[in-house]
Amino acid sequence: MSIAVRAEHDMLGTHDVPAGALYGVHTARALENFPYGSPVLGDVPEFCRALVMVKRAAARANLECGVLDRGRGGAIVSACDELLADPELLRANLVLPVLQGGAGTSTNMNVNEVVANRALQLLGHEPGDYEHLHPNDHVNRSQSTNDVYPTALRVALILRNRVLEEAFRDLAAALGGLAEAHPDTVKLGRTQLRDAVPMLIADEIGAWADGCRQTIVELSVTADRRLVEVHLGGTAIGTGLGAPAGYADLALRFLAEECAIALRPAARPISATTDPTALLAYSAALRSGAVRVAKLANDLRLLSSGPRTGLGELRLPPVQAGSSMMPGKVNPVIPEFVNQLCFRVHGLDLATTLALDAAQLQLSAMAPAAAASLFEAQDCLRVACEALAERCVAGIAVDEARLGAYAAAGLGELTEAASTLGYEESSRLAREAERAGLPPAVEVASDRGGDA
Repeated sequence: MSIAVRAEHDMLGTHDVPAGALYGVHTARALENFPYGSPVLGDVPEFCRALVMVKRAAARANLECGVLDRGRGGAIVSACDELLADPELLRANLVLPVLQGGAGTSTNMNVNEVVANRALQLLGHEPGDYEHLHPNDHVNRSQSTNDVYPTALRVALILRNRVLEEAFRDLAAALGGLAEAHPDTVKLGRTQLRDAVPMLIADEIGAWADGCRQTIVELSVTADRRLVEVHLGGTAIGTGLGAPAGYADLALRFLAEECAIALRPAARPISATTDPTALLAYSAALRSGAVRVAKLANDLRLLSSGPRTGLGELRLPPVQAGSSMMPGKVNPVIPEFVNQLCFRVHGLDLATTLALDAAQLQLSAMAPAAAASLFEAQDCLRVACEALAERCVAGIAVDEARLGAYAAAGLGELTEAASTLGYEESSRLAREAERAGLPPAVEVASDRGGDA
């Protein structure tokens, strides 16, 4: 069965577009040129909303500056309002993959065409009747992909970062609850996988929670101090060419109102257009968070190992059978899942770094690769925190009897006694105790009449 189409034209000629689509010819060509389809723009709703919010703010600024007439400007604003109020309509028409050539031009044009065609419908015209309202001349007025795309990307990352920070807060709270349930339980600490000195298990768990809270601080610093600086109004290379006087300040003020973020103008738009380090810093904060989460997952796997012949200090909640042939075996699948998500964050950080490193002259042409990588890294970390908090930490049981036995068998007392006996004598006693199989080693000192 044939699909109804409409013909649109561009500098390359005519091209068919699905008759009911709000997108246009540029988007249709990009769909053919960039077949890597995951994720698409609609899969990142915050990015979609940020792009439309930029278009709405730009239209309001153009109206204030008198470079857009009331009829067209009002229709553009109303179209943006409808799209922001109808996420499914937005998702259905922002169809391009995030990863694409052209430094994000196709993403910008996808939004321009969707806003233009919905505005045309509001004015009583058919989609594609661009003589009445044009995607470039009116929706994209006073803008360039090179200021629209980076601005919307930063807004989207900040909005998504709030959700990510909440996931880290929830994980820290779950860990805090586990620590509070065992405030006085002593265990044996370990360094280099060897027996060390006693500690409270609440302190061990608390250190994991502290790592989550520190990650929140680092994410917030980069998001709320660096990503908030945007160069909307700088147009193609930061000079503002093509935008009327006063437009940049108005557009930024209106956008800040739209997204409820304290955005601020770049001190030098030309520098901001070419400097990729704000995104790089945010990627580094995500990587640091992945290191902390992976450390937590690694510790959980070690401390729950066995459980009969391993450390077995913690019992992770059984969430599924662990073997297709060994009855009763349960694996630490949630920490393993989390570890693998963290592996991806490290790879995505490298992809972001390479994409930003490929910036040349007045533009970061590979920005879509950085955008796709940062969005996925945020998702990986969010899912990792949620999985740990909800499917693992909430159900952890502490084997206090085993913890006590390990602590009693360790070298903690002898280490403490070293301040009196001296390191050399304490080391000799430790070796002798190990040969005799006498835990703890300090008892050897007591048997020999030493002052332990």
